[in-house]
Amino acid sequence: MTHTVLNTATRDTPDVLILSEDGDYRILSDMLAARGITVSLINPLVAPVPDSALDADLIVLGGLKSDGGCGGYQAFNRCAAVRRTIVVLAEADPEAVDDLYRKGAAVVFVRPVDYHHLCLQCAYFLERARSGSRPVRIADTVFDPARRQIHMSADRGVRLTEAETRILVLLSDRPGQAVGKDEISEYVFRKPYDKYDRRIDVHISNIRRKLRDAGLAVRIDSSRLGGVRLVAEAEAAGLVDHVEAAG
Repeated sequence: MTHTVLNTATRDTPDVLILSEDGDYRILSDMLAARGITVSLINPLVAPVPDSALDADLIVLGGLKSDGGCGGYQAFNRCAAVRRTIVVLAEADPEAVDDLYRKGAAVVFVRPVDYHHLCLQCAYFLERARSGSRPVRIADTVFDPARRQIHMSADRGVRLTEAETRILVLLSDRPGQAVGKDEISEYVFRKPYDKYDRRIDVHISNIRRKLRDAGLAVRIDSSRLGGVRLVAEAEAAGLVDHVEAAG
């Protein structure tokens, strides 16, 4: 199999990058292309993986061998910390599965895998990736992840750091619901939660201060069951009822 790029006439960065030595993964690339998804299909043994391709919204490693020196595994180590990654292992290996999840894999399968199911998984994760960059309205407040900003009006808003933005993306995906620090650590820092690491507490404290200083109508509450949740100021004691995409 050679380096194949499908439907990329107007984009250097694909929606989905498939890295595999197995030519059958063209079936998956064709399925995704039929859905209007831009796909780059690369055999890491034949062609180098360009950095622009690794910026894809989703990366699929097909038939990955449990060998830290193989091309697919090297690519995984380069991208898993910052991109959603689906891995299909060539054979069952519990230690490899644990290692892949620890390093940031979104989901791990073991071959054989149904390409239709894999296509649906890709579509799901792409939707999650895209929804994470859309503006979201919570009560009277708009959170814009792409601009790293949360505001009520042009003159009442705050700028956010990258880590603060990722925390709010996670919380705004489930408004009113408690999100544990272990999940925040995995999503923001791609590493297991360490109770001695105070970074999450510092970031949340900074977000709270920014929301309060700007007089915005949302806040982050601590849950009695652990974790934190994003709530509308007027409904701080209950769940947020009104969440919609901001137009």
